[in-house]
Amino acid sequence: MRVCLLFVLWLLLGGVVWAEELFPGDFLEQFMAALQAGDAEKAALLVQANPQTVSTLENVFLAKAALSSGEEAKQLKALSQLFQQLSGVLEADNDSIPELEQLQAQGEQAYYRSDYQAALTHWQKGLQQAEALNNQAYISQFLGNLGVVYRNLGEYQRVLEYYEKALVIDREIGDRRGVGNNLTNIGNVYSNLGEYQRALEYYEKALEIKREMGNRRGVGNNLTNIGNVYSNLGEYQRALEYYEKALEIKR
Repeated sequence: MRVCLLFVLWLLLGGVVWAEELFPGDFLEQFMAALQAGDAEKAALLVQANPQTVSTLENVFLAKAALSSGEEAKQLKALSQLFQQLSGVLEADNDSIPELEQLQAQGEQAYYRSDYQAALTHWQKGLQQAEALNNQAYISQFLGNLGVVYRNLGEYQRVLEYYEKALVIDREIGDRRGVGNNLTNIGNVYSNLGEYQRALEYYEKALEIKREMGNRRGVGNNLTNIGNVYSNLGEYQRALEYYEKALEIKR
């Protein structure tokens, strides 16, 4: 796939918002590198970690293929089909744990209604189920979810307990994305507590991981977080440096 084609696709997706997922250009670069290296596991993990980006790219590839011809159209259709196949395999795997998915979804619905007690109930039950199944990925996910709720409730010591447990699990299972997110979350808690030096330690560790992973959105967010810390410390020139770096990435 030519670089110019990837750039065109990236431009087509300029107005789409990705949460903590890779930008389209970064995702495509890493995905194609994994395919060329014959690393099917890494390609599948990229799809799993970036579902929103993948779903959008599937549609863009098909639309672009309809406007193209020859080899370019074939490549676009093949990529779209490959994404669909990988997504289908991952969905099939998830079907083996429907109750955990249901508890996750119920907790999300309650959380977005600001019904924190209901969210806690669903996610605590999910954590118990995941622990019974020894499903480390879901254990980490529910721990992180509970940390988010308790952060909204202002119970920062409990938040730290959940995030730190999730961080240990993510390191054990090799989930670098989860490690980076939990380091950022812990940094956020210390920033809320006014412990700015400790917040900086976690933000900088998270920044390093997100740079290694090519997660530019995550890099931009952590640069902003570090800028906020320096602003709170009254070191405005340093804060400006980080804000300007974050601005460049977000543009």
